[in-house]
Amino acid sequence: MDIDKNIIAYKYAKAFLNVFFSSISREDIDRLPKIRLMFSKEPGLMLFLKLSSIPSEQRSKYLQQFLEKNNLKGIWHDLVRALMKHKRIQLFCRILFYIEKFYFEKIGLIKWSVLSSLDLDNKEKDIIKNFLEIKSRKKAECIYSIEPTLIAGLKMQSHQYLWENSIQERIRELEIIMKN
Repeated sequence: MDIDKNIIAYKYAKAFLNVFFSSISREDIDRLPKIRLMFSKEPGLMLFLKLSSIPSEQRSKYLQQFLEKNNLKGIWHDLVRALMKHKRIQLFCRILFYIEKFYFEKIGLIKWSVLSSLDLDNKEKDIIKNFLEIKSRKKAECIYSIEPTLIAGLKMQSHQYLWENSIQERIRELEIIMKN
């Protein structure tokens, strides 16, 4: 069941961070989404890691080489070895997701994707960042993008929060009202 897998991945991630937090760099954390994306685009990679007909040492060695190629070394190999030993390697991507999430929680940071209908100047970006820090009571790190379909306005989203004020949002609200 997916709920059970999420609980197990959650616990592995918490334990990993409790033991290795001081050894994890921000650069390591910033590499995790790319690695998760690679795994999602290559379903054969996870299948290879799950196949019990391939010796676990060979699978473990391959994944460690993969991590080294992506500049994750040392403690990340310990994670792979533990997952292989406990036959939980299929949770690898979920665990990486939770490690990233918990790491940012622990340092008091929320990463935001900020979409706007127009290009924002630095003053507007500072206002948005300050707004998000006040509302979330955490440090904000924003990635800004232009999204013309918003028509006019902003959409700010993190793993936990969504705040939108745009013409597109108003149109969706009107559509819901009109259907009722």
